[in-house]
Amino acid sequence: VVPHNKAGLLFSTQEELAQSVITLATNTTMAQAFGEYGKKHVQANFTWEASIKKLLNLYEEFGK
Repeated sequence: VVPHNKAGLLFSTQEELAQSVITLATNTTMAQAFGEYGKKHVQANFTWEASIKKLLNLYEEFGK
């Protein structure tokens, strides 16, 4: 799931898609901010360490 205006732009129609592409093409600061947010989100949630931590938490929950 992409949080709107945080990691990307959501759209429902072709016109909104076109406008989103134009917005990101002309607003490099926004595009860069989305990229940085996405990178941080992936590094925090999808590293081996994060995956192992989530798995261990599940094992602990089932062990109770």
